[in-house]
Amino acid sequence: MSQEGPGQVPNQKMRIEVQPPGHVGVNQTLYPPVVISIPHDVKCNMVYAYLKLPSGNFAAATLSGMSESGVPYAMTPSSGGGGGSSSSSSSHPRKYSVFPCLSIEHAGKYRIFVTAIKVHKDHWETKAYATSDEFQVYSDAVDDVTGSPKEETLLENLHLQGFWRRAGDPDPTQT
Repeated sequence: MSQEGPGQVPNQKMRIEVQPPGHVGVNQTLYPPVVISIPHDVKCNMVYAYLKLPSGNFAAATLSGMSESGVPYAMTPSSGGGGGSSSSSSSHPRKYSVFPCLSIEHAGKYRIFVTAIKVHKDHWETKAYATSDEFQVYSDAVDDVTGSPKEETLLENLHLQGFWRRAGDPDPTQT
């Protein structure tokens, strides 16, 4: 498969709506989970998350958990999205992807790089990307943190619409 790199990206409108916590312990699940949004006009069918070092190079450390997300979910502002900025059009839905199970295996400073791609039969095409704020992974466990009120509102709305489950929620596929 041929690939396009970030230097060839035609559209960089993706936003990280919920940033990773400022600090986390090794192998601790990132909470709040990383949430990205993409404008309605970006045509993609897969979203991937990778680890980057502050230098911008991809990290050798492993990003564990669900580092891929299928087709992003569309949610209009009227359905309680709460994560869009005033610069986005309120008449069009944004598509959201949630990465609820990410953890990092080695201590250090990192950023999460997320890319939206369109998969074709013989190649894939990068449609959009975004990079998170820097965060610290410590070798020891750290106390959980919460997101900002805006981030928590978006997470609650995504949860209520069934776009993600919190840890401990029953699995609806297991009845």
